[in-house]
Amino acid sequence: MPQDSSTTRRSVLAGGAAALAGLAGCLGGNQVQKSEPNQDGEGTLGELRWILEETHGMSVTSMTYSDEVVTLEYESQASDRAESRDEIGQVISSYGLIIDSGGPSTRLEAAIADRFESQAEEYHVEATWVDQWRSGEMSDALVAQRVFNTRRFPESATE
Repeated sequence: MPQDSSTTRRSVLAGGAAALAGLAGCLGGNQVQKSEPNQDGEGTLGELRWILEETHGMSVTSMTYSDEVVTLEYESQASDRAESRDEIGQVISSYGLIIDSGGPSTRLEAAIADRFESQAEEYHVEATWVDQWRSGEMSDALVAQRVFNTRRFPESATE
C-alpha cells in the first residue's frame, strides 16, 4: 500500500523525536544535582550547588561537570555592578569551600543569565586561585581581581 506524504512526515518526525530523546539522555548524564553538605570532609559539586542555592539564594539554572570543569549558569538577582560583584564573590567563596575540601574540579566557568544591560555575561575561577587564597598565599583582593579580569561583557557595556 503506498504511503502518502503525511504518513512519511509523521514517521520521520516520530523517529527524529525518539533520536533526540535518546541523545538528551546521554547529554544529561553530567548534570549536577544539589545535595545537602554533610560532615564527611569531602567537597562535592552537589554540595556546591546546594550552598549556592540554599545559603546564598542564587537561582542556578544549570550546573554540569565534564573534563574537570564545572559549568555553572545562574540567573542574576543583581541590579547594579556592586551587587553583581557580590554575587561573583559568593560563587568564588562557595567554590573555594569545595576545593578546600578536595572538590573534583580544576575550573569553574560561570554564565550569567537574566542580567542587567551592562553586567558581565560570563567569568571563570581557577581552582588553583581559590586553593592559594584559602591557604593564605593569596589575598581576598587578589583572587577577586583575577576572577574579575576574566569577565566578558556584552559589546554594548562599558566597564
